[in-house]
Amino acid sequence: MTFVSFDDYWQPFLSGQGPAGVYAASLSESDRQALHVRLRDRLLGGGPGRGFTLAARAWAARGTVT
Repeated sequence: MTFVSFDDYWQPFLSGQGPAGVYAASLSESDRQALHVRLRDRLLGGGPGRGFTLAARAWAARGTVT
């Protein structure tokens, strides 16, 4: 997935999308800010804001019962 900025990546967390967003929404404001800082540093290496790409994988299985 390609993101134009860290804010592009972070915004779904703030609206509670998916399990990670539900978790982020459950945090206090100070803990959510700490998560924001840590994620940004991890993804951008403490450098200036820029776009980035994250590799993603989807695993699925389908079966039928006979």
